[in-house]
Amino acid sequence: MRTVSQTIEEEGPTVFDLSTLEMVPDLFRERAALFYTPTENLPPQFVGSGILRVTLPIVSPNMFEFYELRGYTTPRLWVDLLQRATGLIRWRPYEYAKVSIKRVDVWSDNYDICGAKALLDSLKRQTHGRADRMPLYYFGAIEDDRPSLLDYGFVNEATAKAADAHMEISVEPQ
Repeated sequence: MRTVSQTIEEEGPTVFDLSTLEMVPDLFRERAALFYTPTENLPPQFVGSGILRVTLPIVSPNMFEFYELRGYTTPRLWVDLLQRATGLIRWRPYEYAKVSIKRVDVWSDNYDICGAKALLDSLKRQTHGRADRMPLYYFGAIEDDRPSLLDYGFVNEATAKAADAHMEISVEPQ
């Protein structure tokens, strides 16, 4: 049996159905191939719900890092970190959400919020950001980041040791 990752490699973007995904022996290992598959097609044990509180081991980039370390600017990196931190592939979204992000690093300034945009995007349920307008499904803790649906707070906090750097993310109903 071909893995879902092999299917993506050979056929390109593919939407998998629930019956196919229920037969995958280690679906979490295949999570990178599921950006094209809606949450309702995932087995329920891989979808979290309720208030999300998670700590990530890296911080969003400052302004210089934003331009020099391009990987930080893609929501897929942050989706992977959220998945690893929760052990889940997706989360059920709040339509009206309150998102709090605390960035703890050895330096902080007011420009650091721009680097958190990809992290905020990764929390969305779905996007049509591809050139072909094919939907992508992200972690899914929020329906969308439109101001009418989102109460968003971002805080920078300094720490003395680089090894203590991290991000604390909280998503709850508004």
